Amino acid sequence: MVDEDYHYIDVRTEQEFANGHPEGAVNIPAFTAGPGGMMPNPMFLQVMQRVYSTEDKVILGCAAGGRSGRACQMLAGSGFTDLVNMAGGYSGARNNWGQVVTPGWEAEELPSSTEGATYADMQTRAREG
Repeated sequence: MVDEDYHYIDVRTEQEFANGHPEGAVNIPAFTAGPGGMMPNPMFLQVMQRVYSTEDKVILGCAAGGRSGRACQMLAGSGFTDLVNMAGGYSGARNNWGQVVTPGWEAEELPSSTEGATYADMQTRAREG
C-alpha cells in the first residue's frame, strides 16, 4: 500500500520510532508516556490536520496495532476518510501468553530504518503550514 500513495504514519513514541520503523514512515505519536502510563498526545490531531488532508491515504502503525487503532478512530472522527490500521504493527500483536498472533512489519522482513521524518520534523512542517 505504501507503493500506492499511502502515507505511513508511525504513531509510536519518539524513542520507539528512533529504535527502528518502517522505511519511509514519519513519526507523529498519538500517545506519549506519562507517569500513569500512555496518555493521548494533545497535538496529534492538530499536526495530522496541518500536514495531511482528510482525503490523503494514510496507514497508521504502532508496536502491535492497539494505539494505531485508536489513532484511526480519532482521525475518522475528525474527517479523515482513507485510513488503514497496520495489523500487528511493527513488532507484532501478542496473546496473553506472549505468543505472536499477528506478525508485524519486522517479522515480515519488510524494509526498516532508523532514519526518517521525526516528530520534531513533522511539528515544524505543521507550523509552516
